[in-house]
Amino acid sequence: MGYAQSGLLLGPAFGPLLGGALAQYLGWRSIFWFLAIFSATFLILFTALFPETCRRVVGNGSIPAKGISLSLLGYIQQRNKHTPQNPPSETSSETSSSQPTRRAPNPLAVLRILTDKESCLLLTYNALVFSGQMLISASLPTMLAQSYALNTFKIGLCFLPLGLGALIASITQGYVMDWNFRQHAARVGLKIRRGRQQDLRNFPLERARCEVALPNHIVGMLGMIVFGWLMEYKVSLAGPEVMLFVLGFSIIGAFTVSNAFIVDLHRESPATATAAVNLTRCLVSAGGVAVIVPMINSWGHGWSFTFIGLVDLALLPMLWVLVRFGPRWRMVRLKKERKKEAERRAQPRRPDEQNQNVRQSIESKEKDLDV
Repeated sequence: MGYAQSGLLLGPAFGPLLGGALAQYLGWRSIFWFLAIFSATFLILFTALFPETCRRVVGNGSIPAKGISLSLLGYIQQRNKHTPQNPPSETSSETSSSQPTRRAPNPLAVLRILTDKESCLLLTYNALVFSGQMLISASLPTMLAQSYALNTFKIGLCFLPLGLGALIASITQGYVMDWNFRQHAARVGLKIRRGRQQDLRNFPLERARCEVALPNHIVGMLGMIVFGWLMEYKVSLAGPEVMLFVLGFSIIGAFTVSNAFIVDLHRESPATATAAVNLTRCLVSAGGVAVIVPMINSWGHGWSFTFIGLVDLALLPMLWVLVRFGPRWRMVRLKKERKKEAERRAQPRRPDEQNQNVRQSIESKEKDLDV
């Protein structure tokens, strides 16, 4: 997850530098021309090369993708596979007919996660922590222009420590989380099996995650206050730049942990959990970005970021609540989910559904044997 998230952070790390250079030397309109060309290029590459991996569409990989889910490369591969010299076999025709039933996306599934006590508390914490990164990013151009009279290109350069700190945190904190997970697993006698989802009902998941988030959170809270007063007194630019690296590392470090934590709680639907993270963090960040510059103009840099640091201080009890009550809430939710699953399985199935499930089970076992 750390490596996957690091890809998302490449934009905030290097985007301001590229945008600053374009705006400085080619005008601000060149930024939008660049984005249009860049996006169109990736749209073509994705349409041509990106394979479908959703298990509801292609199962374990043995079911061919069709329609909009089929890339150009996949279409060529399927056509070459089913040439007259190699007609489709009986097995492949059965595989094609056993495609899983697709269901329309349900946006309410994201809102359902918010009804869970532990998930709602964690999503709130996650959104407020991440908003700190957005508040700095949104206000930094104005602050640097007012305090240091920098041009657009130099302002873009000043974003590099913030982005690099975030990029390094997303990767390194993954290793730290894995290490802390192994320590707790050894204490409770849990043997870790790589590549397998294990029963974590008796595992102190909340403590294992919050222990990693806590130091990042404290460093980020203190760094926010120090950064504000450094900008207030207009010290050498090196001071705020060092603090930007510290802030990028600590804030994204805490965000990486809470992001992985919410997926831990919803291992059966990680995409929905990630969507809930994006929904809450973007809404909260949008509100913060709207008020940060007027706040700085009214209160000054020092008191504005001191206020944000105090808000972060108020989030610390959330971690204690998660560690104290989270395991109990998690067990209650798991019992409800198992009860619903048992009721669903107890309902009679149509013959065609039973045959389809049998075929998919056979195909999955054959694919595992081939691997």
